[in-house]
Amino acid sequence: MAAPKSHTPTQSHRDAPAFPSLPVCPLLCQHRDGCAGPTPSPCGIFGFPMWEGAQSYVRTPRGCQTHPALLGIKLPVLLLAGQRCCTFSQVRTALGSVPSTAASINPARMGTVTLELSLLTVALLLCPATAMLRIGAFNIQSFGDTKMSNKEVAEIIINVLRRYDVVLVQEVRDSDLSAVTQLMEQLNSASTSQYDYEISGPLGRENYKEMYLFIYRTDVVSVVDTYQYEDPQDVFSREPFILRVSAPSTKVKEFVLVPLHSAPHDAVAEIDALYDVYLAIINKWGTDNMMFLGDFNADCSYVQPSDWPSIRLRTSDIFKWLIPDSADTTVGKSDCAYDRIVVCGSKLKRSVLSNSAGIYNFQRAFQLDQEQALAVSDHYPVEVKLAA
Repeated sequence: MAAPKSHTPTQSHRDAPAFPSLPVCPLLCQHRDGCAGPTPSPCGIFGFPMWEGAQSYVRTPRGCQTHPALLGIKLPVLLLAGQRCCTFSQVRTALGSVPSTAASINPARMGTVTLELSLLTVALLLCPATAMLRIGAFNIQSFGDTKMSNKEVAEIIINVLRRYDVVLVQEVRDSDLSAVTQLMEQLNSASTSQYDYEISGPLGRENYKEMYLFIYRTDVVSVVDTYQYEDPQDVFSREPFILRVSAPSTKVKEFVLVPLHSAPHDAVAEIDALYDVYLAIINKWGTDNMMFLGDFNADCSYVQPSDWPSIRLRTSDIFKWLIPDSADTTVGKSDCAYDRIVVCGSKLKRSVLSNSAGIYNFQRAFQLDQEQALAVSDHYPVEVKLAA
């Protein structure tokens, strides 16, 4: 008979600042992925750094090049302009700091800089006032004090998490919340809006426990309710800690997030049991707009092709799997689609932006070698966008 699983009360915390949730500008973007490869992904005319001290890049016929006019300039606007755009009032405030930084600009480049700032303002004004909502799930292997005490690793984790409006972090092993507190302080100090979080109690059988951590931007998302699934049949090693969230800027307006980090050798049974969680949520909240996300261990030796017919979450056409079996969500040499996102409910399905679901390869984005990447995690985040 399985040992009883323990729970502690849900905990919540509030701190300070993240990027404004506005859409990609046609002229301007933040180069979130560094300068990897001959054709850097999301950059328009300019690419601005996401963290202080990073280089600024432009796209040229020869690929990604350092932008000479912006070297050495530290303007708030460079940190405000992300792969989402700023409001005009924020741009005006940021540009107001130009005189205080002008002394550091080479006079020979002043005309170029003035032109760049003018184009920046125009680009930001072209941005519409609505935005998509980006949701992610990241298994940060054994996240706790050790990870946060490594400055380089912590910086990468912060910069990955700030991509998202809502993100599920798994494998949190931090009973006193010291690492979570440090994470939130650094995340908010690096951002311009506020992030908050909801976290489960320690979950697991016997001595090994993990927590589910949801981090979200308070200006675009609010938590309506939480629900710790009771798991009467004791199927789950770490039963879902479920959030009901409101996101007024999205088409769906309100939906439910259901996390799962399955025990590898019980993955088939646990993924199948998410169907029972689906029924319990309908009974509790009367909604079928749900997103199941996390490290399902749903591939390779843990879930084989012959197992899928016995998994109701897969065989029912109620559910749409957004991360395909062909994906590789692992950092190491294995090639497995362990991490998944599954949606149901007509409103939520219609809200999913076409082709927006995928894997964020932080190893390539931050130009890390294998050892450096594995120091962060053995999984890549999976993500999806919801339309405004």
